[in-house]
Amino acid sequence: MFTPTRQPGLVEFTLLIAAITSILALGIDAILPAMPAMSAELGLSDPNTIQLTVTYYLLGMGFGMLFFGPASDSFGRKPMIYAGMMLFLAGSIICSFSTDYNTMIIGRLIQGVGVSAPRAITMSLVRDLYAGREMARVMSIVSAVFILVPAIAPTLGVAILSIGSWRLIFVLILVFGFAVLIWLAVRQPETLPRGKRNKFNVANIVKGAVEVVTTRDCVAAIFAAGLSSAALFGYLGASQQIFADAFNLGDYFHYFFGAIALSIGAASVVNSRVVVRYGMRFLSRMAAAASTTFGMIYLIALLTLPIGNNVVIFMIWALPTFFCLGIMFGNIFSIGMVPLGHIAGIGSAVLGSTSTLLSAGIGGLIGQTFQGSVVPIVLGFVVLHAATYLIIRIMLAAPETDM
Repeated sequence: MFTPTRQPGLVEFTLLIAAITSILALGIDAILPAMPAMSAELGLSDPNTIQLTVTYYLLGMGFGMLFFGPASDSFGRKPMIYAGMMLFLAGSIICSFSTDYNTMIIGRLIQGVGVSAPRAITMSLVRDLYAGREMARVMSIVSAVFILVPAIAPTLGVAILSIGSWRLIFVLILVFGFAVLIWLAVRQPETLPRGKRNKFNVANIVKGAVEVVTTRDCVAAIFAAGLSSAALFGYLGASQQIFADAFNLGDYFHYFFGAIALSIGAASVVNSRVVVRYGMRFLSRMAAAASTTFGMIYLIALLTLPIGNNVVIFMIWALPTFFCLGIMFGNIFSIGMVPLGHIAGIGSAVLGSTSTLLSAGIGGLIGQTFQGSVVPIVLGFVVLHAATYLIIRIMLAAPETDM
């Protein structure tokens, strides 16, 4: 397509990686305010059914990572990102023109498979060029930008709905994805030369996958990351309904959603400052325990006190709970990657794929239980984060050696 030869400066490269990474979140969060309109136009009788547009997007991403991660080590970073982004753009077109639910689901599944390419490859792209403190510097800026996307994407979706159809949101996603693709093509050289590429070998991928699922810390990380994230995905799918149906605040959904998203971002900042001192295992364990405790207190209050429709109480529970979730995000996956330094590409793909598939499946089931009350969502957090705590406590009880 294009063959740039000069590596862009650190600032431009960092912004490019942040833009590529943000496509994943934009594909979920921007459409959340449009779910009622989408449900009505697609002729759905059950308001919970539209939640599956998030679930299938995540499932597609989970399956796609198994291919794109290892393939980028064999065919290059840019070609695989191109392939994934073309799928993502095709899925966006299908979604924007869909007139029935099945077509929409197909489009979302294709979007998810496509976005798995930048999801699986961007870290490798950074690792090809930077190491040590410079790599940490790049990723910290990327993370800061990525944190902002879930906070502002629903507001962007609301703004688009104020001037047109929900289909325009998919058009916006399409345009943004295409612009980022052109930016990558024109400005970023390939970071993995042909001489350093591995031969694509299914046997090696299977061997690496077997090593992941037979390594104790990796298995623990898969289940801990999958279960803790499942609670989030259950909330994501039902989030618009929660504020519209449980609290009668649908017009203000994007403000509350943004505040909760920022609490996860704040946790990422705090975690980066304290993880060296306290360790990943200890922080993950404490975060899971705290989240479970917050959920149990709120659940008891919901079932015994007349506060079910009080959004203030909900936010008092949600902000610290999602802060704890952000702490877990920052550590559990890293714990699983520690034993996989010799197969980092395949290991990352397998860990990311299996944990995403687990969380998307369970999270989708949780979202489908929503019937106008937040009780099933909160119960999901309690059960899943209690299970996460037990996994970390039992399977990751070894002394902290993975710093």
